[in-house]
Amino acid sequence: MGATSSQYEDLSKNPYLLKFSGKKPISPDDPFWNQFLSYNLRPPATRNDQIKLDSQLNSIYQQFLINNMTTGNFGSLLQVSLIRTNELLATMQSQDILYAWQTYNALFAVRCVLKYLIETVGEEEIARHAEAVAPSQEPLHPGQSQVTRLETFFESLVEIIVNVSICQFWHRKKFSDLYKKLVLTSSL
Repeated sequence: MGATSSQYEDLSKNPYLLKFSGKKPISPDDPFWNQFLSYNLRPPATRNDQIKLDSQLNSIYQQFLINNMTTGNFGSLLQVSLIRTNELLATMQSQDILYAWQTYNALFAVRCVLKYLIETVGEEEIARHAEAVAPSQEPLHPGQSQVTRLETFFESLVEIIVNVSICQFWHRKKFSDLYKKLVLTSSL
């Protein structure tokens, strides 16, 4: 993942994934996300592809699990995904492929992390990982209603499915969103 094409074999050493899973917090407005979401990676099409992807990401996932509660990087990724989704929905008529590409990549990254969390930790722990904030960052909406990042993320998936017209690129995206909804609800 990052500014170049990625193959499954490269992922365990990818500097962007290492930074994401590392010990330093990355705020949602950090330029890192533009590079992190600029990758070409074919999503797994078969069970074997998924197994290969998971095995390549295993060390990244383990570091992520150790560090995320203090970095809040998964929460930042969720925020970036929401920002990209809003940008996409606001510019649907312009057919800007950059918004579509980065939104797709952000949602794919969220899907991978959620899949790992669902398979590894309990439901409450998933919520804590999504809401974790680095000590140097302030909560997103202090004093406002307690809408969680996961709830907001789930709503954005519905908006994409309902509001984005189907074209060649988005046909696969909509199926991916439906898959994410199934993954999210599978732990309920």
